[in-house]
Amino acid sequence: MKRQTSHRVSVAIAWFQHWSTRRFSLIHRYGHRSTTHQRVIGIAGACTTLIAIAQAAPGYAASDISAHWATSCLAELETRNILVTDGFDRLQPDQPLTRGDFATIIARAFADRPLVNPAPESAPGSTDRATRFLDVTAKHLNAAGVARADRLGFLDRYVDRVFYPDQYLNRWELWANVVDGLNSPTPSRIDRLLARAFDDETAIPTEIRPAIASAVDQGWIASEPDPRQANPNATATRADLAVMICRIQADQLPADVIPREAIASSQLYELRGVWLTNIDSAVLFSRRNLDLALTRLADLRFNTVYPTVWNWGYTLYPSAVAEATYGIAIDPHPGFRRRDMLAEAVDRGHELGLRVIPWFEFGFQAPSDSELAQQHPDWLTQKADGSFTTMEGEHERVWLNPLNPEVQQFILDLVVELVENYDIDGIQFDDHMGLPVDYGYDPYTIALYRAEHDGNDPPDDPNDPAWVAWRADKITQFMKRLFFAVKAIDN
Repeated sequence: MKRQTSHRVSVAIAWFQHWSTRRFSLIHRYGHRSTTHQRVIGIAGACTTLIAIAQAAPGYAASDISAHWATSCLAELETRNILVTDGFDRLQPDQPLTRGDFATIIARAFADRPLVNPAPESAPGSTDRATRFLDVTAKHLNAAGVARADRLGFLDRYVDRVFYPDQYLNRWELWANVVDGLNSPTPSRIDRLLARAFDDETAIPTEIRPAIASAVDQGWIASEPDPRQANPNATATRADLAVMICRIQADQLPADVIPREAIASSQLYELRGVWLTNIDSAVLFSRRNLDLALTRLADLRFNTVYPTVWNWGYTLYPSAVAEATYGIAIDPHPGFRRRDMLAEAVDRGHELGLRVIPWFEFGFQAPSDSELAQQHPDWLTQKADGSFTTMEGEHERVWLNPLNPEVQQFILDLVVELVENYDIDGIQFDDHMGLPVDYGYDPYTIALYRAEHDGNDPPDDPNDPAWVAWRADKITQFMKRLFFAVKAIDN
């Protein structure tokens, strides 16, 4: 099945964050499948579930926001004069939002953005025309805000000469106006994106769905008290707009004022994931087993699955790359015959609202007796004593050389093959995309090191800090290349 281009499929890996600024080696300890050793990896980070609690900002002036779910955001916008209190020191966060108030608040929040529309022309004989709308004259309380918001592009949906400034906005109208004004791009897979964000996504009007999907994809929408309910036709409140502004301007605000717990977003959500492997598990060996597992996980409110697609020297999906490289297109286990496990996982997983992120479980590692290792011995790296293998429990392993261009191209081609042919939600690697610290003494790596170090050999001590850093940097450079290869296909 050919995938459609997605707006945000990413190389989403447990440690693939901030690749341009971080590199170091880690020590890993393994259970029954590994021995204890230090490993060189190029990039590292942390995969965490984001569960944040909005905290009240001390010293707020408004008297009616102390117990509000968006207290910190409201207080911050008050200090910046984006929200102003009424004559009784109230911000009235739950008050319905009128079109005029929306225009005034949004004009203050984005005052520094360039104007995109010309100033309105005055009607013949008129001396009080403040806007292009006949019902918003200079005498109206929100006249200046409406005029400014219109010139900023936030009112482009109102093509008539009347604006009804005192009419309440509903929630979808609020979201669509902001998306228009910020010219936010429309993601692909709109219906699936909305279905994952909201249980009532069918209530969102058809013509508005692209705009709302864009807001969801950017992480701009908050829904209280239930993040799973969009309530698109409900009346928007001042708090709805305030929180949207805080989310959009998150990089300009203190982290503790962003109310994250109510965000319905493809970027900030509680990740509840399970890894699906063919090691000590039969879940992948039949369509029935896979369907039962995915259904059960969805019933238990998991939202992400990571089916392995590369281990034991085989792909677990029909791979033209693998077949061309070592003659076997898919793991020979009988459970994978005449089926495409990954396509089944993607189709059924998406039906159940699960994200499906293929997992390259073995990375650069392979069994020593695998067809890949046997047919490409020049791809293997080795230790200083000339040995190639490491025992992990009772299993003998070899390592593909992550610095070898042919090895890099093979792994990159496998990843690109997935992104081009499956409607996946990311790619996960783990520490097997690194290298045990004892390795790197193969002829190719030694020659490369000499070329970059005035003919000197690498240190005899595999733990030498500079030697570790040099290998880690090379792996980082490859992962950077892989990252951009994926983004070039699906950004």
